[in-house]
Amino acid sequence: MDKIQKISGIMRWTVVLIATVVVGYLLYQQWVANTIVYFENEMLYHLWDSDQASNGLLTLLLTPILLLMALSVYWIFALLGQFQQGEFFSPLALRYYVAFIWTKVAGLLYKMLLAVVVAKWHDVLFDSNKLIIHFEFGYLTTLILMGLVAYLLKAAKAIEDENKEFV
Repeated sequence: MDKIQKISGIMRWTVVLIATVVVGYLLYQQWVANTIVYFENEMLYHLWDSDQASNGLLTLLLTPILLLMALSVYWIFALLGQFQQGEFFSPLALRYYVAFIWTKVAGLLYKMLLAVVVAKWHDVLFDSNKLIIHFEFGYLTTLILMGLVAYLLKAAKAIEDENKEFV
C-alpha cells in the first residue's frame, strides 16, 4: 500500500512536469513558429495563414481547448493526490475521476463544435462549403470504458459499505 502511495506521489508531479512541457511546446508552436498543433483542421490552418481572418479571434476560439487540457491535468493531479493519501475508493477520488471523464467529453464536443464554426467561417471568407469533423472511434470507446469503470468503482464501494454495515 505504501509503495502505491509513493508511486502516486511521484506520478502526480510527473504529470504536472509533462503537462508543463507539452503546453510550453504548444504555445511555442503557436506564438513563435506561427503554427497550430493542438487542433487538426486544414481550414483552420488556412484561416490562420490568411490575412483575411483574425488570428486573435482564432486564438480566442482555441483557448477552451488549452483550458480543458489544463483542467484535465488538474483532475488527474487531484486524483493522484487522493491515491497518495491512500484514498483509492473514496467518494472524492471517484468525483475527481468522473470530473476528468466529463472534461474529456467536453473537449470532444467542443472540438466538434469548433470544426463547424471554422468551416462556416472558412466558407464565408473563401467560398468553400466543406465540413470536416475528426472523430476518433477509439477515443469514444475509451471514454465509454472510463465511464463504465467509474460506475463499477461506485458500485463496488456501495457493496463494500453495505458489507461493513452488515458486519
